[in-house]
Amino acid sequence: MKAARILGSLSAKIGLVLLVLYVLNAEQRLISGIQLQLEWPPYEQHEITRVEQRFTRLRALLPPHGRVGFVSDTVRSGLGGQYVLTLARYALAPLTVEEGAACCVWVVGYFAAGAVAVDASFDDAATRASLQVVHDFGDGVVLLRNPQIAPGG
Repeated sequence: MKAARILGSLSAKIGLVLLVLYVLNAEQRLISGIQLQLEWPPYEQHEITRVEQRFTRLRALLPPHGRVGFVSDTVRSGLGGQYVLTLARYALAPLTVEEGAACCVWVVGYFAAGAVAVDASFDDAATRASLQVVHDFGDGVVLLRNPQIAPGG
């Protein structure tokens, strides 16, 4: 009887130790995940301000509301590209910014590599050939017009 009680007590202690180790491991994983999210994306702290400044002159030529397309040499580069698209949506609000050039009359180009990347940023060469450069603001920001889309369409 005494042996059974000792064995039961030992099993309870082992179970408690395993439970504590499991909780500590889960807590460590949670903290690591939070740190990873805080470190992503690996951009400067003031990236939003920089993007807003790059779009300041562009905003003056865009309509106050509606939709614009967005093309970039970074959009198709994974999460970093989606981050740039999200920054553009934030900086150009209340405009609706849609990825691609086929949706809208006005298309915003945002090219990290400058104007050289404009031609390389389109899957469809016909779409690129049809777009007209309205204004090159420098620093990789370009306003394009898609004449195949009727204004207001």
